[in-house]
Amino acid sequence: MPTGKAGTRAIPKGVAAAIKKCWPDGVVEQFSTDESYFHRIRLSLAADLARIHVAALLWHTQERERYGADWDDDPEAEDPVEINCRGEGRYGCSVGISLVARFAFIILGGYSRFEDGSEILPDIDSCIVSGETNELVDPETVCREALNDKVFQKLETLRGEIAAVLRKPCIQVLEKPVLDLTVPRLKTDPEVFLEAPLRVRDAFFFRGI
Repeated sequence: MPTGKAGTRAIPKGVAAAIKKCWPDGVVEQFSTDESYFHRIRLSLAADLARIHVAALLWHTQERERYGADWDDDPEAEDPVEINCRGEGRYGCSVGISLVARFAFIILGGYSRFEDGSEILPDIDSCIVSGETNELVDPETVCREALNDKVFQKLETLRGEIAAVLRKPCIQVLEKPVLDLTVPRLKTDPEVFLEAPLRVRDAFFFRGI
């Protein structure tokens, strides 16, 4: 990968050009998703992904409407009470596809659903906190530690098959080191949930109001 000053990694030229094209004013803001390229390819892409014989779709973003509000929408309790709730979970590949440009990411991680309807959902940013250090933990590290080498390698193979499907409609899969690169002078609109400094992942994968 190209390097910038002081040996720091530079954003690949194609990615940098896409960021400039998407946000010519240097501000990441909400946009009309109805005009996204993704709607023209989503059905064929879903069909191709379904043909991967070892894969099964467990969750996607549209399911939020089916299963109701998440914890952000619940009233805040004055005195939170910790309870134990039975549930089940799976390890697998989490795939995120940008609606603003032809980029995607694939990370290994987990998904859990509990009897009370709550979920632990996959995300581009880790939400797993270490009980020992109180710091965020890479979900792929958790996955590797929980699974034996044979099973973990199967997930890596699955990741490669998914990447091959995404490449057919010219969607480029960005690796984590690229996603974590800082984008100089890129700012955020107040209606977009991002914190400075913005990274490549923030330019293509973000949430708005």
